[in-house]
Parts: sequence; C-alpha cells; structure tokens
Amino acid sequence: MRKTKLWLRIVGVFYLALVAMNVGYLTANPDGIADTIPFPVDDNGLHAFIDAWFVFIFALAALGAVMLYASTKPERAGMLVLAVVVGELTYGLAGDIWLIGRGYDAASYTAFSVLHVVFAVTGILLLRGELKDRAALVSNEVSRTIA
Repeated sequence: MRKTKLWLRIVGVFYLALVAMNVGYLTANPDGIADTIPFPVDDNGLHAFIDAWFVFIFALAALGAVMLYASTKPERAGMLVLAVVVGELTYGLAGDIWLIGRGYDAASYTAFSVLHVVFAVTGILLLRGELKDRAALVSNEVSRTIA
C-alpha cells in the first residue's frame, strides 16, 4: 500500500499544481489564451472557452483533493485509482490526441500525453500488484485455516 499512497499523493499534488497554474494563467492573462487557440476566435468564443476550461479545472481540483485524502487510507482507494487511470486515458490521452488533431500546440500536448500514459500505466501496475498481494493473503489465510 505504500506505493499506492505515494502514487495518490504524487498524482494528486500534480493535479492541484495544474489547477493553480491554470487558474493563475486564465485569470492573469485571459486575452493570451486566444493565442493558444489555432483558429480565429471572437470575445464570446474566448469567454466560452475559458468558462469550459474552468469546469475542467474544478474537476481536476476535486480529483486532486480526493486523491490526497484517499492517500491516508490507500488500501481502500483501488476504485479511485482505477477512475483516475480511466480519466488519464480518456479525457487525458484521447483528449490530447483530439486537440493535436485540431491544430493545438503538438509539443505541449505531446508532453502532457506522456504524463497521462505514465500516470495510467503506473496506476494499472499498482492495481495489479495489489490484486496479487491480496490474492496471496487470502491464499495464506485459507491455508492456515485448513491446516
């Protein structure tokens, strides 16, 4: 469980750091956001984009906070790890691929794609390891009960 605790804390802190960075950028430089959009956007479109991005940021904040809380009881956090893994592969990796295909900055989204894959793969490996550990515990308990 030590590895799960560490994973929850690393990914949770990363999510919260991303939230802080995005909130800072969106509030300090909202007009600069237009430069990151690969097609012409008017003020209404820019405001809609920022509003939608804030909804995404709020979800990341919630997940980051829940991961930090769950790290205090990592033995009960398997479904949360799985949910984060699925999120990393869908809104993370698939979302980045979609945005790159739409013309957004490939370099920055590729870097984030690598992080999504790292978080997803390490999360899957943690879950597999925990399943093996639990199976071994059950097997040992059954063996002791029978003997």
